[in-house]
Amino acid sequence: MSGYVSDWFRQEWIGGVNHLYQSKGFMLRKCCKEGKLSSASKGYWRFAGKGTATKMKQGGIPSDVTPMNAGRTKVEVDIENYQAAEYIHGIDLDKRDIDERQEAQDSAAMALGRKHDEVIMTAVDGGGGQHGTVIGSYAAGFTLLLMQEMVRQLQARDVPWDGEVYCPLPAVVWNQAIGYPAFSNSQWTDDKTLDRGVTGKFWNGVHWFLGY
Repeated sequence: MSGYVSDWFRQEWIGGVNHLYQSKGFMLRKCCKEGKLSSASKGYWRFAGKGTATKMKQGGIPSDVTPMNAGRTKVEVDIENYQAAEYIHGIDLDKRDIDERQEAQDSAAMALGRKHDEVIMTAVDGGGGQHGTVIGSYAAGFTLLLMQEMVRQLQARDVPWDGEVYCPLPAVVWNQAIGYPAFSNSQWTDDKTLDRGVTGKFWNGVHWFLGY
């Protein structure tokens, strides 16, 4: 009989649900300007150009004014919608001791968060010219000089150096950079600047963080 006793052993489920290891996404949430929900098919960003101040003529007339001629432009984007959906049968909700709807919502939130970051990084990686200059190469090894060169090029383009410059780094670059004392000894970025749980360093005027 001892060979059959195991058939009567009680089986139990461990309480709660464990999600597989995965990034929750939305790492770039605080690096972006949020927009409101819209049913439009296109969106636009307004840009005001850069002007130059000129010496004012004392007692001059309107015709003596030198206009800045700072341009006014706009950038157009197509608005796309993303979803992370699941089928949940009503009868299954009655047979389980967990809230399947809540677990599906949690999974969907993480999936949408990762898509949020992916859309942005794909656009950045695919950029060219002024907005997508490549620094270094795959063949060359990483050094801190590459990060300094990126900073130099941004400053040369008159990017406002106001502490609002962000740069996500892939895991391999982040872990190489952290090996340099100049970088590793810099200040950690707090939750007010980056989303909670995102690891970041503020060095040389840039918020560097472990991104993708």
